[in-house]
Amino acid sequence: MNKPISAKGERQAIGGFLPQFGEFAWLAYRQLLHNSLEWVRVADPEAQQLDDILYATPTTVFAYQVKWTISGAAISLNDFSQLLPSLVSSWQGLRTKYQSEPKQVLAHLLTNKCLTTKDRIAHKKAVVGSTAAFFAEAWQPLQTRQPVPAKWQPIITRLVRASKVSRAEFEEFAAHFTFEPAYQAKDFSVVRAGHNQLDGDLNDFRSYLLESVGHPDRPVQLNRSHLISALGWQARFETTFTHELFVDKARYQPIRGTIAQLEAKLAAHSGGYLF
Repeated sequence: MNKPISAKGERQAIGGFLPQFGEFAWLAYRQLLHNSLEWVRVADPEAQQLDDILYATPTTVFAYQVKWTISGAAISLNDFSQLLPSLVSSWQGLRTKYQSEPKQVLAHLLTNKCLTTKDRIAHKKAVVGSTAAFFAEAWQPLQTRQPVPAKWQPIITRLVRASKVSRAEFEEFAAHFTFEPAYQAKDFSVVRAGHNQLDGDLNDFRSYLLESVGHPDRPVQLNRSHLISALGWQARFETTFTHELFVDKARYQPIRGTIAQLEAKLAAHSGGYLF
């Protein structure tokens, strides 16, 4: 009588994977356009629970866990506390792995679930507030290394104990972690792909990431040059007009002051022209 409906399970699975890989494609695509994407890693076992979206720029590794639902459910502090231990552990593992490069590791939890306002968080039988109030009044200050109100301190202590780390380690994690409830994923569609280049690009990128996960060779790391080649985008990232200026090295004398000024200007801009 309680046999699960197969179609419902398939819808839930697809309803989770499509937003996950869609957002993966969108986030990595933005970095690719800004010439700052170094690599993406798909289904990386070393990332543990932060393997849903994993990509890097020259300075930072971005690691995500994605929790998507088609049921419209809300998320509570209890739900969040159950996820925390694996998130903290995964972040610590990635930070150790990439500290020699060196790259900072920023962890993220994305969910389309809203924070519930209907629960009652209590300490010693006294109601402190709801989950929504906790994140506004306690978690956000913790993330920005600001003082947490006294009434929420016992709740933070519970989360620290559940995570099995010290208070200092927990605060360090919080400062490098972003929780985004009620998250709105990038809207793109295969239906519009023939009329909109962005939609077409993102669909191609998402499809390639999905294919990589299912490929028999099971590649984990896909570097920038590999992605550009695999997607057939070489022409977009090649210099259209290459200016080769002849320099007589026997006579050239650098004007150090001018070079310093130019380098400072170039460092301050990620694209465009300098006059």
